[in-house]
Amino acid sequence: MTRGRVDEGIVEVLRIGWRAKLYEFGQSVLRPQREAVLELTQQQIADKVGIHQTEISRIESGTTPKDYPTAQAIAECYRLDQEATNEYLHLLSGLRGLTIVDKQAFEPDQLMEFLENIDERLEEYQFATDNGLPKQISQWFDDRIIPKLWKKHSEILPYFPAAVWPVQERLARSLFQYGQTITYWKLHLEAFQNLQLVASQLDQLAEESDQLFPTMLAHSTRASACYLIGDYESSERNASLALGIAESTCSDPNFLVENCSLRAISLAKLDLLRPARHVVKNLRAMLDSEGLRPVVRRGGLETIARVESVLGSQKFWDNLEFAKTEIIRPEGGYEDSYSGLLIIRTELEAMRLFKMEEKSYAEELARKASPLYAQHERLKQEIEKEVEHLARKRAA
Repeated sequence: MTRGRVDEGIVEVLRIGWRAKLYEFGQSVLRPQREAVLELTQQQIADKVGIHQTEISRIESGTTPKDYPTAQAIAECYRLDQEATNEYLHLLSGLRGLTIVDKQAFEPDQLMEFLENIDERLEEYQFATDNGLPKQISQWFDDRIIPKLWKKHSEILPYFPAAVWPVQERLARSLFQYGQTITYWKLHLEAFQNLQLVASQLDQLAEESDQLFPTMLAHSTRASACYLIGDYESSERNASLALGIAESTCSDPNFLVENCSLRAISLAKLDLLRPARHVVKNLRAMLDSEGLRPVVRRGGLETIARVESVLGSQKFWDNLEFAKTEIIRPEGGYEDSYSGLLIIRTELEAMRLFKMEEKSYAEELARKASPLYAQHERLKQEIEKEVEHLARKRAA
């Protein structure tokens, strides 16, 4: 997904809601406690706290004390019980569940800084994934980004539900990006199980936010999951649903190409020639889109070739050679490890499908793949199976 900017209006909603709750606490708790229980004037409370009377008036009207020790003194001089003291100090921090010794005052503008930091991490993680580090990045998502976003989500939602969507939107993007890293390296069944869990979390966000964006990402994630276990019918259906929602909610060409690729290859696996080629035609038209990441374009070209191989068409070889011009560098080697492994896997698969007995060439492709395996366990397994199949066939 493309990087988004934090809406200034959301921060203002957050600020207004926070002030309203402070005003409510001052008028329904502090003021009645002072007048009816303690029977003290604002001046008397001010003297006890050690601040001016006008400051007490403002605090009872929702102004925050100047610092944490003053907030503690307010709680003591108003003789708030432990529950009310915790509520007041937590409200001043703006976050539920903080301990009473937390001295960091809540500032709504911190939300903007938090989200901008997340946006930067998502860009960095996408770049690293595209350049051969999916295994490492999936671990970072699991340890650093997703727990942090769920925590922020749970902190804001109870107090300011109108302001939580920017957090939910980043969380949805992070979950989806995490799911992509899983498809790059984990073995089929484990990846399927992990992706199903990601899709369930996206469903939760969709229900809480009443937004289509997480639903779109959930369908796309399920499409990938189903494809990995050979459920091509469910894969095609979910990719189609994701693309249908994307027509009105998403302009990211990377998302469109990836799901169009999933649809095309799933239809080919189902031996649906005309629908598969119709989707491939749409896919071709997308590959020159502005903003398309190079690794996504390479994957689209590989899919166009692979569809013809799966359908048993000799057009595969021309499409394969064209894809290679963008995946294999002129001086040798591959533009990125994932695309390199994809094109090797697809060529070996075609050799099996077209019943070609070229053991030496298959072994050469396997040797080229070997240095690229480090963070791509699934493709390593697929390539090794294709090589074994060709070896068995020759032996027979």
